[in-house]
Amino acid sequence: MSKNFLTLFFIFLTLFINNVLHAEKKEPPEEKTPLKIVSDKADFDDKTGIATYTGKVIATEGEKRIEGNQLKIYRGKNNKIEKMVATGTPAIFTLPPEINKPFIKGHALQIDYIVEDSTVILSKEAEISQNKDSIVGEKIIYNLKTKMLRSEPVPNKRTTVIIHPNS
Repeated sequence: MSKNFLTLFFIFLTLFINNVLHAEKKEPPEEKTPLKIVSDKADFDDKTGIATYTGKVIATEGEKRIEGNQLKIYRGKNNKIEKMVATGTPAIFTLPPEINKPFIKGHALQIDYIVEDSTVILSKEAEISQNKDSIVGEKIIYNLKTKMLRSEPVPNKRTTVIIHPNS
């Protein structure tokens, strides 16, 4: 074999292996990922479009996870989920991280997930953390698409933000 052919072959092989090793894990689109709910009890009201799950509720969609004592799912037109409301002592959510970052975790007495906006609203004793960094307040709003986080003012309550060096 010629020296040029071998050189081209090794360059191709190196590029191929590099692409395989650094390929991102691709999750199916959210609308194609099934929502799985495990609970002690489930009630469905077709008239109102509300499903209520109670007792050690765990809902997962891909790597997203919500836990609570109760979860209500509100369906709108075409039976699409519009909103999910989890309550607990506390209710907990976990979001998948961006590449090379830790999971985003949060808890509050109530967690609302607005599907259309991809917004998570944590109310009452709310906290969101990633790695060692955290924000604590009475009402925290986090948009999953824009990655914007906001603490809403509540009378006589303060927000605490902790940011560690090199986080």
